[in-house]
Amino acid sequence: FIEPKDVILISAHGIIHSNRGDHIALKQESILPDHLARLAPRLIYLDSCQLGVSYEFIQRLKSVKTNYYVAPILSNEAGNSSTKTIKLFFESLQKGLSPSLALFHTRTQLYEDFQVTDTYRKLMWRAFPFRVYQLN
Repeated sequence: FIEPKDVILISAHGIIHSNRGDHIALKQESILPDHLARLAPRLIYLDSCQLGVSYEFIQRLKSVKTNYYVAPILSNEAGNSSTKTIKLFFESLQKGLSPSLALFHTRTQLYEDFQVTDTYRKLMWRAFPFRVYQLN
């Protein structure tokens, strides 16, 4: 028996398939929804392209009573804005904000930080790829 975890954060490439098989790629290995479900996290944050639209991940984690699922719905930038998103989101949680408000404040700050240098399209890509789902 594995004790449920409070938070899981993974930053790795996410892959969505049209017919089952969504996973997180780690070199030649894969993290599947069942692997994460065994940990039954209260909150899971996946810095992994497109996994914010993975029906497999969302449903599997919902089935083990995960409260919040945070992931990008598109390909997200690996690096600068991705790292900043993680930092700002978890700082906001630490201040006592709910995951939804934490993401709102994170997006607001990212928008302010990148609006000076980015085109509108790039700004949207950096500031708004993540979604937070309340599963339970």
